[in-house]
Amino acid sequence: MSFRTGHVPVSFCTHAVYASVGISDDLELIAKEPEFDIVQGGLTKFAALKKTHPHLTVLAAIGEDMKDSRAFKMISKNAEDRKTFAKNVQFWLNRFSYDGIVVHWKQYHQSQAAHYQDELNRIVATLRQTLGSTRRIYIGVPDDQEIAHFNLVTLFQSVDQFFVLPYWMLQEDGRTVMNKTKMTAFPHPLDDVLRTKHSLVSAGKGAFFHKFCFVFSIAGRSYTLADGNHYEINSNALGPGKPGPFTGTPGLLAFYEICNRTWTTRGKGTYGSYAVEDDQWIGYLDAPSLERVLRMVLWKHKAACVGIWDVSLDDFRGVCGDPFPLTKVIAGWHDRSVV
Repeated sequence: MSFRTGHVPVSFCTHAVYASVGISDDLELIAKEPEFDIVQGGLTKFAALKKTHPHLTVLAAIGEDMKDSRAFKMISKNAEDRKTFAKNVQFWLNRFSYDGIVVHWKQYHQSQAAHYQDELNRIVATLRQTLGSTRRIYIGVPDDQEIAHFNLVTLFQSVDQFFVLPYWMLQEDGRTVMNKTKMTAFPHPLDDVLRTKHSLVSAGKGAFFHKFCFVFSIAGRSYTLADGNHYEINSNALGPGKPGPFTGTPGLLAFYEICNRTWTTRGKGTYGSYAVEDDQWIGYLDAPSLERVLRMVLWKHKAACVGIWDVSLDDFRGVCGDPFPLTKVIAGWHDRSVV
């Protein structure tokens, strides 16, 4: 099931992020998929969403793989390289009519996050100096105790907002990290929020929480049960579940792959639902459980906003009813707009 630019639910969005562009050896921004990004006009079509929805802020994520992470590290060490990179970013934004960037510096290991804060500060400070106040600068940060090591006072001078990403989004092995545990579990974005807030408060930085936007995955987590007769929450699992017919990734299912399937058993927790068929167990967010998550995140804990990492995994064609049911739930909590 193909997701195209025209499927982006722009009327429910305040920001849209193109993921992603890379960094060349000459420190220029380059297309990662030239055939789609340039030849088929992917970058241009994405920016053109603003023509019909002028309220939309269109951003480009820079990074997302280890080649770009090595480039960021090199750029951070030399002032002239930082200036060159910032000027190239400015040129690219002007050329493609984007409003800003998301710096997505992945790490090999979660524990390395505390060691690159000064390097990150230098890069975003140069970007802000070059891009000025009219361009938006966001950075992706981890959702764990590593956030306490960030020099938030310095970063706030250069960064408009922080996108808090679950740690598997900031690691090289990406989605597969979700399912390394051998025990069934829901996606639990509320845990990400509470972990981040606790880390900030413990480090005496709780006052900065208002600039943190939490980016959720709406993918369902699937597992292969060790025993099909034992399918309760936290049951033993052999590993990731079978790939979905469209997503094709072990351990991950799109919402439209879940809602359109006949399951022999269904159950609910406070902040998630699950379904079972034979030895396949899937934990996922549906509209009611997502409502409860958002009430905690936005109303009780006062996070700045909530965004969706993988909007293409919502029921974007309306296979099971109205299109984008989960996106619309989040939009309803942001005065009918969602990051």
